[in-house]
Amino acid sequence: MTSTARELLDQADRAVASGDVRGAATLLEQATSLSSDDLSLWMKLAAMQRAAGDMHGALGSVHRALVLAPLDFMALLMRASLLDRLGDAEAHLAWSHALAQRPSGGLP
Repeated sequence: MTSTARELLDQADRAVASGDVRGAATLLEQATSLSSDDLSLWMKLAAMQRAAGDMHGALGSVHRALVLAPLDFMALLMRASLLDRLGDAEAHLAWSHALAQRPSGGLP
């Protein structure tokens, strides 16, 4: 992660701590444009978008995370949850796929 992306992430953390979820999402969008290969940034952006009510944006961010790590359990779970929330007919398949990737032992 670049130092500028790290600064944006820190600002996003402060924004969400003060209740500004949309502001945090905007800052995270900027951070992902600088560090587009950072799975954690995409997942954090998806979480902020979901919290702000932007389910389609969150799904897009999760899909970007899954490009980086196609079998990431948390990303697959979030994808299934978003599809379910959106009433997508493929949600049941997404849940099955996510659960098939469940890590052995404790959950992350």
